[in-house]
Amino acid sequence: MPKMQKSEWSLNAAAVELRVDRRRIAKLAEDLEAAGHDGHGHPTYWLRDLVDALFANDRLDPQQEKAKLDKERRKAQEMKNAVDERELIPASEVEARWSAILGAVRARLLNLPTGKAPEVAVESDPAACEKLLREGVYEALQELSEWKPSKD
Repeated sequence: MPKMQKSEWSLNAAAVELRVDRRRIAKLAEDLEAAGHDGHGHPTYWLRDLVDALFANDRLDPQQEKAKLDKERRKAQEMKNAVDERELIPASEVEARWSAILGAVRARLLNLPTGKAPEVAVESDPAACEKLLREGVYEALQELSEWKPSKD
């Protein structure tokens, strides 16, 4: 079996072979040392060098990757610390507390007509009825302001 040998490639041939725009290949070749020249005096390049230059930005830099990992670990630790210090509260806990608060408000408001109906029923003056209902609303608001949800 014949031994494979490196061969020199013109910019046009490399662009066709690599399916990359010739201008991009030419831009990459600016930083490369020419391997030789073709029959027309144009520079030629080792295909390996062109491919390396083409994918240079796609390579992983171990230092950059470690820095990214360290940053993510730091962010995760900061979040854990914020949860431990109660600066952040899990959404499920917030939802449960709000549900309890809204449930108490709903129950108290639904109880308002039942509590005030006997007093309002005997009144014929609309202003007196309004006053009784307003007092009932303020009582309900006062009760709710003192209410504390359980910490289940």
